[in-house]
Amino acid sequence: MKPRLRDRLGLRLAFVLLVTLIGVGALQYVLVSGRLQDDLVAAESATHAADARSIERAMRESEGRADALGEATELLVAIQSRPYVTEAVLVDWHGRVVAAAEPDELGDTEDEPQIMQAVRDRRTFDAVDAFEGEGEVDDQSYSYIAPVYARHHNYALEIEQDRIHLAGNVGGVRTRTLVALGLSLLLGLVLFHLLGGRQVDRLYRLALDRARRDGLTDLGNHRAFDEELAAAVASAHRSGAPLALAVFDVDDFKFLNDEHGHRHGDDVLVRVAGLLRAARASDRGFRLGGDEFVLLMPGADAASAVAAISRLLDAARSSLGGATLSAGICAATSPDGDELWEQADRALNEAKRRGGDCVVDAGWINPSKDSAVPMSKVRAVRSIIADADVEVVFQPIWDLDGRYVLSYEALARPRTLHGLDGPGEAFAIADRIGRAHELDAICRAAALDGASALPSGALLFLNVAPGTLAREDFAADALAAEVVAAGLRPRDVVLEITERSEARLDTVVAEMERLAEAGFQLALDDVGAGNAGLEMLRSAAVDYVKIDRSIVQAAPTDPRARAVLHGILVFARGVDAYVIAEGIEAEPLLDFLRSPVVDGTAPSIHGAQGFLLGRPKPLAAQDPSPLAPAPA
Repeated sequence: MKPRLRDRLGLRLAFVLLVTLIGVGALQYVLVSGRLQDDLVAAESATHAADARSIERAMRESEGRADALGEATELLVAIQSRPYVTEAVLVDWHGRVVAAAEPDELGDTEDEPQIMQAVRDRRTFDAVDAFEGEGEVDDQSYSYIAPVYARHHNYALEIEQDRIHLAGNVGGVRTRTLVALGLSLLLGLVLFHLLGGRQVDRLYRLALDRARRDGLTDLGNHRAFDEELAAAVASAHRSGAPLALAVFDVDDFKFLNDEHGHRHGDDVLVRVAGLLRAARASDRGFRLGGDEFVLLMPGADAASAVAAISRLLDAARSSLGGATLSAGICAATSPDGDELWEQADRALNEAKRRGGDCVVDAGWINPSKDSAVPMSKVRAVRSIIADADVEVVFQPIWDLDGRYVLSYEALARPRTLHGLDGPGEAFAIADRIGRAHELDAICRAAALDGASALPSGALLFLNVAPGTLAREDFAADALAAEVVAAGLRPRDVVLEITERSEARLDTVVAEMERLAEAGFQLALDDVGAGNAGLEMLRSAAVDYVKIDRSIVQAAPTDPRARAVLHGILVFARGVDAYVIAEGIEAEPLLDFLRSPVVDGTAPSIHGAQGFLLGRPKPLAAQDPSPLAPAPA
């Protein structure tokens, strides 16, 4: 990429040096020229003052007035013989020329105010503009006027000089000053270049380049990607050519690191970077962080992009030492950069859901399921995430046996829906555009902030999306640090993971194990609403099972729902999990759930949650009354 002028520190420093030298030289030029002119005028004034004193002495030493004027005339002739003097006259009290170097000037009248003032007040005037005729200034000459006192009379000596004399002296110095300035500029720039300018510029450009590159793989980083994506989108708009974006990550990279160590993981990332460099000459690869890579493909339509990425994935199987890649692609003509990125990321998520080691084009995804989201609602979700515009309320969960509040579940919702149908739609759209983890993090932070008023002994139920657990940048120890910073302990927090997720089960279960090792309790949420609940119960050790409200509310009247409820209870009892029924909104349902039996055994539902037992509101507004005892 060709460096821009603003990125060339050497040129910028040289420009600053050049401007500084020119400024100093211009100031010197003005000051020296002005001072020189003043000095020349002062020197000539001193010379002509001496001429006036000489005329005074000659006239005083003469025997009579006529003889005195004769002596003065001789001196005036000598003065006018100087090469730059054009006129020398002596003027009396009445303004008449009484002595002159040129005889034809005798008897002329001089009425310039400076001459008359010099006669009357004995004042000296330096470099006065000379007059040619009445009221007209002669811009080719100037005069020096000095008082002369001799034989009890006041006179004025006027010496007129050619202005070219003064201008020539000043102009010569100015010319030499400009030449010296030009030479100093040239010398300064040459010395700057030789004594470090080149090195400074090289190091600065190197630092700029390193700031835009990933330290491990030497690919462009996120900053470079943002800049080049914007440039590529602008170019596609101008030319109407297609632009494709491919997003990659390494399948099961966490487990690769855990099994073989981080050094092996770094080696895999470096090899992935090599595969991206070996792509088409026009393509540009970037590492955004972790194991996430992107490939910017100017001029590629969907078909050619899929073909190129399929070849890249084939090469990955043979060169990554057993590791594989998943890729998502989006191609468009005159694309929107944000939408291109989000659609490619969504295609990558679909590739991961399909088991990885494959490429998915965003155009292949079922529109009725994944793509039919109006851009107005996508922008609404982006706005909520950008502004962290969420609020948190808390709903109590009661222990049916002890009839006390076991815990409070933190429920986050946007303050402003921006046209969305509800909080559920906001989370669903965030998941579709690949930003569920960001909304999840914002809600989690708000919940922990609001949990400072949690009653002593009460647990906090906190929702965590399975898709968040499956991300490379999620870490159990980081979440534990967030909880501790909020004034809680990990064992005081129950993390709810819903079964309604398309994230890979093995990845979610492995992260759940890490969370349990970090001290958190775990709850499986919405059990019965999907197909993965019993499989997750079989695969992951959980402390709590929350039965979905649809099963709970249908169980009293629907034999099938009741059978599902009993099946969940049997499974939960087998894994020694605490069972919570959701959606309790009426007393008859609560009565039904107080003592359900499984195969004639003791009650199996331990806790309950719903509007009957407490509505969601801030902790400070909670005032739970003891749960009424079960009827006899």
